[in-house]
Parts: sequence; structure tokens; C-alpha cells
Amino acid sequence: MNSIQITCFFLLILTTTAYAGTGAEMLRFPIGARANGMAGVQASVADDIDAIYCNPACMAKCWYREASFSCIDGPMDTSVSSVSYGQPTDKGYSTFGLICLNGGSKSPIYWLNGSIEDIYCQNDWAAIMAYGRQITENSCIGYGLKIIVSSLAERATAAGCGLDIGWLYRKSGFSTAMVVSNAGIGLKYQKKRDDLPLCIRFGMGGEVYAQKSNKLLLTGDIIWYKNEDLGLSVGLEYNYANTAFLRTGYNAVDNDYTLGLGWKIGRCQLDYAYCPLKNLESSHRVSLKVKGEK
Repeated sequence: MNSIQITCFFLLILTTTAYAGTGAEMLRFPIGARANGMAGVQASVADDIDAIYCNPACMAKCWYREASFSCIDGPMDTSVSSVSYGQPTDKGYSTFGLICLNGGSKSPIYWLNGSIEDIYCQNDWAAIMAYGRQITENSCIGYGLKIIVSSLAERATAAGCGLDIGWLYRKSGFSTAMVVSNAGIGLKYQKKRDDLPLCIRFGMGGEVYAQKSNKLLLTGDIIWYKNEDLGLSVGLEYNYANTAFLRTGYNAVDNDYTLGLGWKIGRCQLDYAYCPLKNLESSHRVSLKVKGEK
């Protein structure tokens, strides 16, 4: 990483800590069933198009055209869906993604004038453009731009934008990563602005066992959100012949575990994740990824 890139990386960390807040909460959700099955831990081990959502630097290790669709079934009829497409370029890898938060079914609102109206409580959209490239034999860097539009109670609309920047170092099968996510302009509803959930993530991971058709991947992330305590999550993935996958993860802050599985046939991969939520309905994630030509 050259001096200009290093300077930009750490300036982004320092300058955004004064502005981060708690708007656009959908940006906190891990996207993709593989990530969710491993408690959201992907910063250093993402190896496909879903890197656009966790660490754009990991996209530098993608060599094929890819398309991905993911759906998260949340509590109280909420859902988060995503679609993305990426392809290699002359010097790196470019990706475009779209995330949609459906805040649930219509709910009755009782207005002060005595009228009753059924409305959707919240709907959010985020468009993401990202680019990752290799800068040395073992190091990669990636950038992402997010445009967010939010609607509350079908009355108030807000728009904002955020930046992601990530760094990845891989050597001898192990990886180290650092990512700054959601740094930028928050969502302003009428007179109040809710800043984006700034996140700084440090991750490490790699294969701890590999013999014939059996591989075991262990990874962990230290996560910090503005105005919150440090968090720790770990994930484990068993890979059999690059065809069948079993996953589990643990989030130390929420004391939650996750489970997941995957099946790869040819150029298609289907993943599923189960995430129990305290005092709420459990959450289910499904992802479908398709690889094309280089």
C-alpha cells in the first residue's frame, strides 16, 4: 500500500468518528447466508461477490463474473433482500449491489384528527458500487460508495451516502483485514439527521486443517460501532470437496450463535443460515450465487 492510500485510510478513520450515529440500521446486517451462518464474520475470508458488503478489498481475489441474490426473513414480517453483480476488469474487480429493507406489513396509524390509516412503517434502499484491486503480491485494497434512500410512515423521506474502504493481506493461507464502513452523510428526516452506523472492523482467518477433501476454516472479527463497546465474533466453516459446507458462528456481545450450510453444484451455490434471536422470532437467510466466465 503506497503512502497516499495509507494516509487516506487512516484519515477516514479519524475524521468520521466525530459524525457517526445510528441511522440506516440495515447497513449493520450481514448480507449473504454464508456470512450469517458464521455470525457475520467475513472481513478477512470473503472470497466471492458478497465481499461488496463486508470488505471490498476481498473482491481483488475474485476472478469470475458473478451474480448473487440473498433474502433475510426477519422478525415481525421484516425482510432484507439484496442483488449484486460483479466482473473482473483490467486491474481489479468491480461490483454493483442493491439492498432493500422491507419494514413489514401495513400497520394502522391513528392520527390526531381521529382518522385511521394503514401504512408501511419503513422502507429503505441502498445502492452500492465497489472496486477492489491487488496492490502488492500479498496486499489488496478496496473502495465502496453507498447511496441510501429511506421512507418513514409514507410521509418522511431521507437520503444519504457513505463510504467503505478496506485492506486485506494474505500469505500462506492466512489473512488479515481492516475495514471502515458507512463513513459519510447520514439520513435527514425533516430537521433531524441520523448519521450512518460507522463501523471499524479488524479480522483474521485461515484454514486450520486441510487434508484431501476436508478443509476447516476458522476466522474472527473484532468490531467497533460508534458509541458502542467492542464486539467479538468468531466463525467456523467445514468444506467437503468444495461441494458441501457446514458453518457455525458465535457473537460474544449478544451471546448468540448461528448455524449454516451450503451446497455447490457446478457454477451455482445455494447457502442457508439460521439465526436465533432473543425474545423474537428466529431469522432465516437464503443466498444463491452463480459464477460465469472470467
